[in-house]
Amino acid sequence: MTTVHKIALTLFGACIVAFGGFSVLNWASPLQRDLRLCDAEISSRLKSPSTYHRLETPQYYMEGTHSYVLTYEAENSFGALVQSRGLCIASPDLGSARWMDQKAT
Repeated sequence: MTTVHKIALTLFGACIVAFGGFSVLNWASPLQRDLRLCDAEISSRLKSPSTYHRLETPQYYMEGTHSYVLTYEAENSFGALVQSRGLCIASPDLGSARWMDQKAT
């Protein structure tokens, strides 16, 4: 490998680090992006956010949307592990999500 190639590879790597990777990588996994937004929104509402754990692979609420039915578990303020289920609507353009708990009937 020539010196020119080494310099080019070094600059290429520095650009990736400086710009946080390629946007193509983010585009390639919209589900993961949406789930990160949903996880952050759900965690922000919990008494013990560090105990949050999504239990299942999410189901689309409506195909072709950014809406997911999620089930998770986390500790409540007494330290008991509780499960909850609801609807998350991710808004990737806004970088946020909305969470609606499923009401018990």
